This record gives sequence, C-alpha cells and structure tokens, in this order.
Amino acid sequence: MINVFLRELNGLLWQFQSILIIGLAAGLTYLSETYSDLYPQLPFNGFALIMSVFGFLVVLTVSHDALNSEAAARTFRLVVIRIPRAAIFGGKLLAHAGYWLIMLIVAVGVTGFFTAPGLTGSTTMHVSLLFFSISTAFFLSALIKRPLTSKRVSVLAGILLPAAVIWSYAADNWLHAVSPYHMYIYDSILAVIIPLFYGAVLLSAAYVLFERSDL
Repeated sequence: MINVFLRELNGLLWQFQSILIIGLAAGLTYLSETYSDLYPQLPFNGFALIMSVFGFLVVLTVSHDALNSEAAARTFRLVVIRIPRAAIFGGKLLAHAGYWLIMLIVAVGVTGFFTAPGLTGSTTMHVSLLFFSISTAFFLSALIKRPLTSKRVSVLAGILLPAAVIWSYAADNWLHAVSPYHMYIYDSILAVIIPLFYGAVLLSAAYVLFERSDL
C-alpha cells in the first residue's frame, strides 16, 4: 500500500495542474470578494463560494481516472500479482486524499493572504466536500472502464450538481437541503453528516466494483 501511495501522490504533485489550481482559487476568490455586492442573496462568498461552485468539478476532473487509467492500460495486471486489491485501492485513496488536502491547505493559505480575513470559510466544510468529491471520483472511475468516458461524465456531473443546488436554493425548494452542499447553507450537525454519508456510500460502492472488476 505504501508504494502505491507514494507513487500515486508523487505523480499528482509534480504536475502543472497543482500550480494552476492554487492560482485559480486565489484569483477567483479575489474576484468573488471584489464583486460580492452583485450577489448579496448568496449565503457565502469568497473561497467558500469558489469551493462550492468549482471544487466538485475540479476534483472530479483530476481524479476521475484514479482506478481506470491503469486498468485500461493493463498495467494493473503486473501489480495485483504482488499487491492485494484492497492495498491498491487504499493506497490510491490515501494518495488522492492527501493530494487534495495539500491543495486545500495551500489554497486556503494563499487566498487568506491575498483576501480579507474570514473569507476562506470553515475548513470542516471544505474537507467534507472534498471527501464527497473524492468518493464520487473513485466511484465513477470504478464504474466506467474508459478514462475518456469517465472524464466526460465527471465534467458533466461536476457542472450539473452545483448548478442544480444553486437553482434549488434560488427556487427555495428542498433539494439543496439534502445535497452535499448543505454545510455551505445551514449551520447544523447535518452540515457534516450529509456529505460524509453520501461519500461513504459511494466509496463503499467503488470498492465493491473495484474488487469485482476484471483487471
């Protein structure tokens, strides 16, 4: 598991996308703060707004092939002979979770330096959304065998879910109250339970699919 974790994390960190993600987070947070008067009806702004609108999409776009890329290339066959599937799954999960936690910490630090205090939002909210997003990415990667297809589905899901929640909030119906974005709108214990519950279900399903898949 450790070898899988280190190899996967190293591959994620040493990519230009890491700098791009942090730069976009800082730039978009600054813009949302500057023009926050244009959307006073929203319950949050700053980094919390950027995270809620773009965080799910960015995580899915980067991590959509966490499991199916090597399966498609048939390189998993060389690994599973020596390493149990549970160790492969766990190593990749820890690597992607570690990568996104690093990105979150750096992004919050950078945006906090360039924007007004208090606009970075609650770390608990962001971590909960990250867990749900990573779990969704792993589920799609285990469900869809072709990386190109999983990328298209991930981009579509990353756009549609936040859009549906925003529409639901604007229309004042019940959808946003049971969505993974509950913690960005309401201050309650459900703020953490809902995204963690959804994430746990998706992650469990991803593991079952991965165990039963033909590598």
